[in-house]
Amino acid sequence: DGARILDNTITASKLNTSFRGATVYTNANVAVDNTSTKIIPWDRESIDTTSMHTITGTDNTKLIVPSGVTKVKLGAYLAWQAVSSGIRYAAFLKNGLSFNNQGDSVAVPNSGATYRTTQYLSTPALVVTTGDYFEVQVNQTSTTGSINLMGSGDGSWFCMEVLE
Repeated sequence: DGARILDNTITASKLNTSFRGATVYTNANVAVDNTSTKIIPWDRESIDTTSMHTITGTDNTKLIVPSGVTKVKLGAYLAWQAVSSGIRYAAFLKNGLSFNNQGDSVAVPNSGATYRTTQYLSTPALVVTTGDYFEVQVNQTSTTGSINLMGSGDGSWFCMEVLE
């Protein structure tokens, strides 16, 4: 019931009630070629409380850990174009490389030509240092050439929440 939260050990002044983090999207669909690996560019911000993301340039694929941050949590939601063949893969990268506790390195079978395939990735708390960066890497095996990771209102997104 929360009645004990404001006792002698935890006071309201010790609770961190302000959100710090970033959530980014794509304005347009992102084409991903069959069997090729792609790091997703994010060109729209919904929230960016401490300049973790740059909309333009080569860093628009990254969420960058700001100064003084020691722990973060990541999340991503990926909505793929409806295609009836293949598998969709997704994983987080840290500083351009795979890493332990990367959340779900998800391989999802297609959902048929009628329904979009969706994936959600998340991590536990990750220990980080200033300047570490994270990206979302995808791959697909549709055998139909290129398929789209949906952008705009159809909504693929990537987020970083500062824990401490």
